[in-house]
Amino acid sequence: MSRPYISLITLGVADVARARIFYRDGFGWKPVFETEEVVFFQMNGLVFTLWDKAQLEADMERPCPAAGSFALAHNVESISRRPSGRTTGGVRCAAFACA
Repeated sequence: MSRPYISLITLGVADVARARIFYRDGFGWKPVFETEEVVFFQMNGLVFTLWDKAQLEADMERPCPAAGSFALAHNVESISRRPSGRTTGGVRCAAFACA
């Protein structure tokens, strides 16, 4: 029996360029593929994708629901590795926590 795992997470965004800046410049993630409509980041065992919301809706053949509650966490080894400042690429980070 195969072990379940997630290989791809896609986030539908209204502004791909702005989201790309947030993840690329804010977290230092390097895209492995990008166009104006989509950006792929290779993560630890999965691919994180930013995709134009309208194109994601077309691919799913249904509208994306209104924004709801969810969380994406990015863990770092130390607070010195967090994005500089609390605002990166026009997106405000809600919190920084150290364990």
